[in-house]
Amino acid sequence: MEFKDVTESEIIFKKQLAKREYCVVFLVIIRDKICVMKVVGARSSGLCYRCTLTLPQHRGHGPKLPYEPRDRELNIYICESTAYRRLTQTGVCARGITPQFYGTIENIDPTLCNPHLKAFVKDKYPPTAILL
Repeated sequence: MEFKDVTESEIIFKKQLAKREYCVVFLVIIRDKICVMKVVGARSSGLCYRCTLTLPQHRGHGPKLPYEPRDRELNIYICESTAYRRLTQTGVCARGITPQFYGTIENIDPTLCNPHLKAFVKDKYPPTAILL
C-alpha cells in the first residue's frame, strides 16, 4: 500500500522520534495508518536544528553547483526514496527485511505543520518526507 497525494492536513503528529542536522523523524498517523515520517530539508539557513552551531548547507535540493558531480545524485531524499521503491518492487520490504515503504510527500509547507516542522520554515526549498 502506498499513500498518494497526502496533504499536510492529513498528518497527525504523535511523537518526535529523532532529530538530525538535515532531518527530523516522527511517529505519525496518516489515513488511519501509524507510520514513521522522515522529513528531509535543505539547509539554507546554515543552522543546526538541534543547536545554534553554524553548519554548511546540505546540498541536494535545488540546482547542482558547478563543482558537484553530474553523474551521481546528492539529494538524500531522492537516494533514499528510490532505494525504498526498488526494495518494495523486488519484495524485500514485504518479507520484513526492511521497513515497509508507504510513499513520499513532496513540497511540504512547514507553516501548516507548526510547531512540528518549525525548523524547516526558513529553508530555501520546501522539505520532503519519506513514509515508512
